[in-house]
Amino acid sequence: MPGLFGCKSSSVEMIQNSIKASTILDHFEFYDKKSIEHNGINVGWVGIPNSTSNVFYDKNKNIICSFYGYFDNFLPHENLFEKIIELYERYGEEIHRYLHGSFNLLIYDIKVDKLVVLNDVFGHFRFYYFADSDTFIFAPELKYFKALSPGTFNTDQTGLIDFFNYNYPIGDKTFLKGVKVLRPGHLLVFQNNKFRLSKYLDVKFSKNSPDNNLKGYAEKGYHLFSE
Repeated sequence: MPGLFGCKSSSVEMIQNSIKASTILDHFEFYDKKSIEHNGINVGWVGIPNSTSNVFYDKNKNIICSFYGYFDNFLPHENLFEKIIELYERYGEEIHRYLHGSFNLLIYDIKVDKLVVLNDVFGHFRFYYFADSDTFIFAPELKYFKALSPGTFNTDQTGLIDFFNYNYPIGDKTFLKGVKVLRPGHLLVFQNNKFRLSKYLDVKFSKNSPDNNLKGYAEKGYHLFSE
C-alpha cells in the first residue's frame, strides 16, 4: 500500500534498516519511491509516479515535509509543500484547522527536533507507528515493521481476538504488539524522545433538531449539497 514510511532513532543501524525494509512496500514496478535521511531520521514516501504527494526537504527552513493523499483547499498551481510549511510555521500544531482533504501528513522540524504527524478526520489512509523512549517507526503496512526488525514485533493476541470477534482490531490496536494505527482526526508529536498523542476532532451529536422528520432532513441535506 502506498504511503509514508521511515524511522527516527539514535541508532544508525536502525535508520539504515528502515531504508532497506522499504523494499517490501514495492508492490508494483511502476511505483515511485523517495527517501530523505538526515541526522537520525529517515522519511520516505512510496506511491504512484507524478503524484502531488511526495517528500520534500526545505534546507533554508530546516524542515522535512511529506504527505500521502490530497488537499482540497489549495489551488492547482500552488506549491503544496511550500504552503504546508508556511502554515506550520504560522500555526504550529493547530495546522489541522487549515487543512482539508484526505491525507497523512508528516512534518519534521530539524531546528527543535520535533516530529509532527496528523491525518484527516476520516483516516482514509493507514498510518501504523511504534514509539518508545528512543525510536519512532512508521509505515503504511504492518509487514514493514517485521522486515525492519525481525523478531522484535510479536503477534498481539488481543488484536487477533478483536478481529475474529468484530472483523477488525478495536481502537488503535493492530496485529503486532507495540504497533498502533493512527486513528482518524488525531495528531501525534515525537520530540526529545517523548511521545504525545491528541485528538483534534471531537464529533458531537445533538438530540435537538429543527426538523425532527425525514422530510426535514432530506431538505436540509439537499440545501447543503446545493451550496
